[in-house]
Amino acid sequence: MTFRKIIGFGSSSFVVSLPKSWVQKNGLKKGDAVALEEEGNFIKFSPGTLKQTNTNTEWKIHFDGNIKKLKSEVLYAYINNYNTIIILGKNVHKYLGDINNILKDFMYLDVVDQTSKDKLILNTSINLYDISIYDTLRRMDRIVISMSEDVKNYLLGKETNIEELLKNKEENINKLCNFVFKTLKGGFNPNDRAIL
Repeated sequence: MTFRKIIGFGSSSFVVSLPKSWVQKNGLKKGDAVALEEEGNFIKFSPGTLKQTNTNTEWKIHFDGNIKKLKSEVLYAYINNYNTIIILGKNVHKYLGDINNILKDFMYLDVVDQTSKDKLILNTSINLYDISIYDTLRRMDRIVISMSEDVKNYLLGKETNIEELLKNKEENINKLCNFVFKTLKGGFNPNDRAIL
């Protein structure tokens, strides 16, 4: 905890200086607005307009042909909010079909560069202002309920073939679940948490 002196400013206001490190960390500069919120005897400051943290981080994966291992490494990089995932490996372009199958489990993760035979670049970008965790969880809940209804109808003899239907719904659940984990992990950053 640091202490600051109150400075008189005219006849109706007082001024307290903000720590330079806090101003820089929040991407503020002279003239920017800050939000002020009273909580009992405390005053809480936050940037007037919250900016999403955009760190250009990249994760390199050395691919040896093991698709299961690749899937777990992509999952790790995705959930830990690496924006760029670079897959390096001899003739990696030959595995593009398998890699595209892996990408079905991830929202907003796309191949952006496949010009090299030995390198593939994936990129993910999410605008936190467009996300509602509540709506995403609600959507997952509705899919699970519809899956249980499908199974019930199958057991009652009302449906004959539900395997493909359940598989598609399971893929949607996996994709949404990975997305929720990624978003919540990003919420460890105070700005991103406030936006969410």
